[in-house]
Amino acid sequence: MSGLYLTEDHDMKYAGVNRAVNPALGQSANIVARSLADLETSGIDAHLTGRFDAYGRRHELVSGMNYTRTTNDTTYGFRTNYNIFNIGSYDPALREPWTRRSTPPRAKTAKAMRGSWASTTRCACS
Repeated sequence: MSGLYLTEDHDMKYAGVNRAVNPALGQSANIVARSLADLETSGIDAHLTGRFDAYGRRHELVSGMNYTRTTNDTTYGFRTNYNIFNIGSYDPALREPWTRRSTPPRAKTAKAMRGSWASTTRCACS
């Protein structure tokens, strides 16, 4: 038997260019985004093995089950035209993007997976 418990906290910040260059001004703008995510996973896996005689031969049986549950709580947000810049003098040192934890949209998901399996083989065991 084996078990699993895992938690993850993510705070991801990213940026990119979100519009074409204005040829009259030589300017463009950045879009910035931030995602906050809390993930939790737990699970168990158990298996049994055994040998038995059937049809005049020795067999080995392996069977088991597993269960996993994962929850995910994510908040994300973005801002367009966050930093307007001149093409000839772009400074990549942007101010930190600001997104409050309670800012929508927010996604909460939960998923559970269950499984069972069995296999028998003729064995050359004694």
